[in-house]
Amino acid sequence: MPTVVLKAPHTHAGISHPAGSRLDLSQSDADWLIQQQVAELRPNAASSGVNPKPATDSAAPSHS
Repeated sequence: MPTVVLKAPHTHAGISHPAGSRLDLSQSDADWLIQQQVAELRPNAASSGVNPKPATDSAAPSHS
């Protein structure tokens, strides 16, 4: 389920949301709002470029 950030005020499901609101929507609703230039896709944590470092074993031999 994508999350979008509203670029303009919008009423969704009978509820008014100001610009800057984050909404979790179906893919089709998110696509429609983006096409209407009312919202933009909010990048999720996995695509933000922040990745945890993998665990390392200090006892493992180096392969240099």
